[in-house]
Amino acid sequence: MASFEAEVQQVERGTFVRVAGTIDEDNELAPLAARIRGETALISLAGITEINNCGVRDWVRWLDEVQGKGSVVVLLECSPAIVAQLNQVSNFAGKAFVKSFYVPYFCQTCDAEKSILVDIDELEVPKTQFPGRDAVPSAPTCRCDTCDAVMAFDDLEESYFAFVKSVRREIPDPLLDAIEEIAPSGGERKIVTRGAMSSTFTGILSTVGTGAGSFGGSTSVPSAGALRRLRDKTGMRSTRRAEPTDEHANLPRKRSNLVWLGAIGAAAIIAAVAIVVMMR
Repeated sequence: MASFEAEVQQVERGTFVRVAGTIDEDNELAPLAARIRGETALISLAGITEINNCGVRDWVRWLDEVQGKGSVVVLLECSPAIVAQLNQVSNFAGKAFVKSFYVPYFCQTCDAEKSILVDIDELEVPKTQFPGRDAVPSAPTCRCDTCDAVMAFDDLEESYFAFVKSVRREIPDPLLDAIEEIAPSGGERKIVTRGAMSSTFTGILSTVGTGAGSFGGSTSVPSAGALRRLRDKTGMRSTRRAEPTDEHANLPRKRSNLVWLGAIGAAAIIAAVAIVVMMR
């Protein structure tokens, strides 16, 4: 289990914070609050692999403290572990904006797996006929780097993207300008392949990690896609008792009909014999 690590960079318009590892009861979030200055605080969460109940409690308190100092908080590069908490804990993001997060994919052709960084603005949230009840967005199209096939989203859209409807995602232009100034220069879209995550924070800073959340570097619940592929490869099927088919369900009725037919036939034979005897 990777320990908690943090890096803080201060610039004129705000502070850039990058945290990685595990947020649990041994986290060191508290000292970071005093190091955050300026009107904007950008927090990169790409390297967070796990967060437990104690970590969630401390995170919510820490985020509230940072926001109480007057800083506008923007969450960047949220790992799948963070996305899970955004979906489960209603106040996990507090009043912070969520700008980007990682989306997992797998290739049904060659079994390759990767995650791509997606800006929340890229997701289209379909409107429904019910006011205030938008539909869940769909995963962006992603092609495989190995075979160029269209990859499949490696989770359930209804659950993975549920948080998008509840967090602050419409970032005003002045704040976007501040993000461009504070955040380290990017470039191409960041891609994370599912491998063993580097245990050193240096590796996380230089490569944005080689795994996050449900990636190979930490224990986690397998995604729905992973479970389906495991089932297909091993031939395992559900152990639930099979429901009777229509043919099996009708067997008692068929047997009952045969009994009645036999009884009627026997009665007819007895009656015929009796008539023959009487005629003699």
